[in-house]
Amino acid sequence: MMSSRSTSMLSGLLFLVCAQAVTAAEIELPSADGMLLLQFDEALIPTQQLTRYLAVHPDAYDAGYHVAPSLRLCIDGDPAYRDCGSRDLDAPQFFANAAHNIAIGKRRIQFLSTLDEFPELQGLVDYFRDSLEFGVWKNERLLEYYLSWDVGALEREYRNLPFREPVFDILAALRASDDRDRRWSLSFYEWSNTVNLLYREQEGEIPRAGWEHFKSRYNIVERLEVDQIH
Repeated sequence: MMSSRSTSMLSGLLFLVCAQAVTAAEIELPSADGMLLLQFDEALIPTQQLTRYLAVHPDAYDAGYHVAPSLRLCIDGDPAYRDCGSRDLDAPQFFANAAHNIAIGKRRIQFLSTLDEFPELQGLVDYFRDSLEFGVWKNERLLEYYLSWDVGALEREYRNLPFREPVFDILAALRASDDRDRRWSLSFYEWSNTVNLLYREQEGEIPRAGWEHFKSRYNIVERLEVDQIH
């Protein structure tokens, strides 16, 4: 017959095992390579706190927190948007929808600015926030140009990005044209693609070291489940 002391010890052990099991948690995160499983202990880091940082996960980040929404983005049936139309300057609600998309980018920047709990992840957060800030700046310049047709809106440099010379010929062509479709093509595609390429060239790779340190510190285990194709 088991003694009361042994019973007490066993009950304590069972409680400890159960407590440990309860704190084990797992998050499934879709990635380009498959489903990424994050296993962790909620006693070390709560699910809600970890989830906030998954938008900037180096392998499974939310693209909406890296690239700002295009001015042309419009989702049919989404009450946040007005009638999409042709999604360009010919659409009566183009400017309203474009302003909405810029506001989306700014809200995401504000969210990233709240991610300050983990110093080792600050470089990762800054990487995504800087990218979004550039994208919003680019969209604001384009929208200002379409509202005024003042080429000066596209001449302003962004921080230390030396794009004045690469876009010189594009700006000259814009000044020489009075055709609206030509202006749209030169600005929305050629100017935008040129400055975006310059930014991406100096942006560098996503900083992963901080995330690896973060995983080690909080005993986060990641496992990639790749879909099997038969």
